[in-house]
Amino acid sequence: MRLASVLSIGALVLMAACSSNSSSSSGSPSPSISCTDMRSESTVTIDMQNIAFHPKCVIASGTQTVNLVNKDSVIHNWTVTGTDINVNVQAGQTQTVTLNITAGSTHAFFCRFHQAQGMVGQILVK
Repeated sequence: MRLASVLSIGALVLMAACSSNSSSSSGSPSPSISCTDMRSESTVTIDMQNIAFHPKCVIASGTQTVNLVNKDSVIHNWTVTGTDINVNVQAGQTQTVTLNITAGSTHAFFCRFHQAQGMVGQILVK
């Protein structure tokens, strides 16, 4: 129950952090924090370094390939809520994941080993 509460609170904080407060020229909302738009890239790269994800907020297409690069000396994990993505990445290693996420959705992601230390992020699928 406590883990579920922590996950829910973390997801709410991320949604608030990535919520919109302005509009882009297309009329769609722009995130209030820096979300890296990687839809035009063939591969999305998310670095895991200093017990954090870089970038912390990613805009991706629903079928892109994601490279998870662990630059730390400890194991990390990439779990994406609402999906079956749950990948461990050993220290100094890279894991590749192919997204299969519905467009128009937003998902929190986190490291299950370091979530309490703030290793969380968000993916906006467009």
